[in-house]
Amino acid sequence: MEKRAVILGSDSRNRYIKEILLSQDWDAHWIQGQLDPTAIDVLSSCTAAILPANYLGGSQIEGIADPADEVLASVNPGAAIFAGRFSPRQKAWMVDAKTEYFELLEDPCFTLANAHYTAEAAVALAITTMSRSLIGATVVVIGSGRIAKALVAYLEPFTKIVRVVARRPEELERANLLGYCPYEMDEMGWALYGADCVF
Repeated sequence: MEKRAVILGSDSRNRYIKEILLSQDWDAHWIQGQLDPTAIDVLSSCTAAILPANYLGGSQIEGIADPADEVLASVNPGAAIFAGRFSPRQKAWMVDAKTEYFELLEDPCFTLANAHYTAEAAVALAITTMSRSLIGATVVVIGSGRIAKALVAYLEPFTKIVRVVARRPEELERANLLGYCPYEMDEMGWALYGADCVF
């Protein structure tokens, strides 16, 4: 059986997935934008459909159709479908259709890697768009999740002036113990005062 994958969206993680599939002799098709008849034909014969890793299941805007619904309706019933997360309605549909699905954001290894890719890209964007260097800059990181933790690690070679804004007392203490300036959420104004860059 031919291994045929359809990758939807222009997310950099999906471009990476396409390269991996091509190196493993998959017939990988990358679809950007609206589904046209050719794209629907490819979907109907694929063995795997890969939605963007940041897809969270369901339309995020009231009254706007969820583009993934058209993908689910068009995909080969025997295909495996990957996405960040699916809505309960979509999961029920896939179970009824006996379609295997994988939620990438439920995989702890994927979410950790994704946090690092996201943090690395954020620092790269800051370096290329800031009017000043990150070296010695006053930086604010809002949050204390996986991405925030990766961010402070990627910022370390550039600056020691990192202010971390977090909710939980243990995350504030963690920031303090690592040498960062901790701020509670209600102190956001103080944390942002004089900042050169905010993540």
